[in-house]
Order: sequence, then structure tokens, then C-alpha cells
Amino acid sequence: MAYEIEKYRTIETTLDLANDYTPPIRLNGGDRDGRILKFNITNGGDDVDDLNGLSARLTWNRDPTDPSSGGGYADMSKKNNTDNATGVHQVSFTTPVPAALLQQASDRMVVGIEIEDADWHVIASRNIPVIIEPSRINPKAPEIADPLKDLHETIGKAQELIDTASIDIGTVTTLTPTKKATGALTGTGLKRKLNLGIPRGSKISIVTATALDTATPTVTTGTDTNGDTTIALGLPRGKQGEKGDKGDPGEPGGVGNVPIATSTTAGIVKIPTATTTQPLSVASDGTVTVRTASSTQAGIITAAQVTRLTALDKEQSIEQTNGKTVQFAIMSAHLYADEETFFGARDNLLQYPFNCVLYHKGLGGNFTEFSFYLRRAASTTGILPYKHLYVVDITDKTLHNLACTMEISTVNPKALFITLDTGIAVKDGNLYGLRFMK
Repeated sequence: MAYEIEKYRTIETTLDLANDYTPPIRLNGGDRDGRILKFNITNGGDDVDDLNGLSARLTWNRDPTDPSSGGGYADMSKKNNTDNATGVHQVSFTTPVPAALLQQASDRMVVGIEIEDADWHVIASRNIPVIIEPSRINPKAPEIADPLKDLHETIGKAQELIDTASIDIGTVTTLTPTKKATGALTGTGLKRKLNLGIPRGSKISIVTATALDTATPTVTTGTDTNGDTTIALGLPRGKQGEKGDKGDPGEPGGVGNVPIATSTTAGIVKIPTATTTQPLSVASDGTVTVRTASSTQAGIITAAQVTRLTALDKEQSIEQTNGKTVQFAIMSAHLYADEETFFGARDNLLQYPFNCVLYHKGLGGNFTEFSFYLRRAASTTGILPYKHLYVVDITDKTLHNLACTMEISTVNPKALFITLDTGIAVKDGNLYGLRFMK
């Protein structure tokens, strides 16, 4: 606790040497924290080396010659100072004069200071002469000078306490019926706030009804997790009433009331004028028709067209060259109705068109292999039973009948490989017609 006259109340003594003269300290037996003792310790006027290891306590004994008087002590607070003009490091020990020291005052009272090192060994002690002036009021006496005044002052302080103290209502929280009421004080001192939690009354939280096929109604009550009441009703199902009269027909709905159709909403659908890519059309009576599909018209495919598409799926031809044959460019390739005709299996006459016409666009040389990609996957893979390849040099007007091996790849059934028993010399810029034969 700090006081406005703290400096006035402080009795300060500086001890440079253990044998320094110390003037008597004047105390009053009726004081309560009336004096503060402060001792500044130096090492003979020099710096104190161990500033942090020293501690001190104030000791006293009402009569050291009395074996029954054990005395008392109080620990002193420490502060390291460099505030003096010489800059000497001091260690200051301070403590308010304990009330126990004053209450035990006698003519033989001895007061002293003990200085301890970091290991709690007493390394220096000094007796301090004190003069304790008697208290003007003796609280142990049977009566005091003005007991009525003291009573009035006590009543006044009690009234001041009553006027100052207050408890205000803070927050009030409504709790469910299952919760217990709560109350909590907040704040400090004589002014507090009381926060309350008050359970509300039970209410009906839900009512359900179920149709019964029996004639007796039922009522079941319960309680939910909040403590509110639940009611379940069982109501007998009533008899079906008679069929009512047929109502008048309604007015036709206007177009403006019908929404435009979307992927998720039924409504009006607008069909644009029919074109080659849009085959739908609407007649004046609302009939919707679809045009027949053709090579230039989108529309419905007829049965005959489906048959034709099925036949196209069987047709076979050369699509492009592959591998070493990339030095040739396909000028034309004939589309055969089936694979047997493609490979010349039906006869060995050159009455069918060339399988393909090639243009040699690379350097001339001797070729023993041809490889092609087919229009569709072949029905048979592996070595084929077709052994001849006719090569017509269209530019030089010469015909070559070559024995060969034909094979369809098992990995890619659209890949055709032809290996000649004897190579054929080709020229750059010439046209060559190829025909497979059995």
C-alpha cells in the first residue's frame, strides 16, 4: 500500500562499516505501518560485489534476558541502487515496522538487522537502538476516552458500506424445463451483477395425428428432450362420402399461360421450317411429319437404306499405305463387295479393277514388301491362302506376275502385309496398278 507521506515515514540509515554509529530510531507504539525502516548497505563505501545474492531481515526481542521471550523477525525487501551522487552501488533493504514489534515494546526492547548470503548464512548483524514512544490510546483498557464517538463512527462506516454495496440484475436467460435454475455473481468489490438462468414452463412442442381403422380414438402424451409435452392422436378413419356431381368443363387455357418447353419443363415446342438438315415439318392441322433421309437430306432411314448400310459394312478396300510403302501415294482404291472379291478368290482373271493405283514418289529401287491399312478389320488374320500379286507398270506398259505371301496382322486386323518371293524394280514417277489373286 502506498501513502502520500511515504518519504516522511521512512527512516533511512546508510551502513558502510559493521561498526558505524547508528542514531536511535524513534517509533510510536500506537502506529500501524507508521514507520518504514530503510538500510543502505555498502562495502566500506565501495561497490557491493554480490548485488543479487544478499538478503536481510529485521529482528527484535522485547527482552533478550528473558528466557521465555523468543523474539520475532520480518523479511525485508531488497532494491539495488545507483541513485546516489557518488555512483556507489548500494543494496537497500526496507520493511514497514511490524505491528508485532510495537505490541511487544518494553524498556529492554532490542531491534537489529541480519544480512544473509545466498546460502542463508548470517554474514553480518547489527543492533539498532530504538526509542518506542507509548501509545496515547490503550486498546486493552476497560474504557476509552469517547466510546460514543467511536460507536457513531462505526455506525457511519456501516451506513457508508450499505449505501455503496449493490447487486444489480445482469443477464436473464430462459432455460428449457429440464434445466435447473442458475445464478452467478460477476464483478469485484461491493458492486456486483447477478446473472440468472430461469427455466420456462413446459409447453406442447408437437402434435401428430394418425388415421385408425378402429372405432376408438387414442391419445398418447410424452416428453421430448427439452422437457416439453408431445401429443400423439389416433383418430378413427371416417366412411367415404357419396360421389359428387360432375363439374362444368373449364375454360380452354390461353397460349400465353403455357410455358416454353425446356429439358425439365413441359410446354410449347416450336418446330422451324424444314430444311436439308432439319427434317421435321408441321401441317396446318398440327400433324408432324419427318422427311426420308437421302444423301442430301437428313431424316428417317428406310429399310432399304438400312440394308445398303449393312452391305457397306462388309465392303473392303485399301485405305492407305504403311511402313516401307510410304514411298507410294494411293491415287485410287476400289471398294469391293466382300473380302473374297477383294482378294480375287473367285477367279484368277484380271476382269476386276485394280485393288489400288499407286504413284511412286521416292527414289527408284527393288521392292520386296508392301504394307497397307484396310478400310475395315479383316475377318481372317494370319497367313492368307492368296499367293499372287499382279503389278502393272501403267507408265511403261509392263505386267509382272509375282508369287507372294499375304498376311493380316493378329495385333491389328486392319494391317495387310505382302512379301514377294522375288523383288520388283520400281521407278520414280511411275504409276503402278496392284491386283491380288488367288
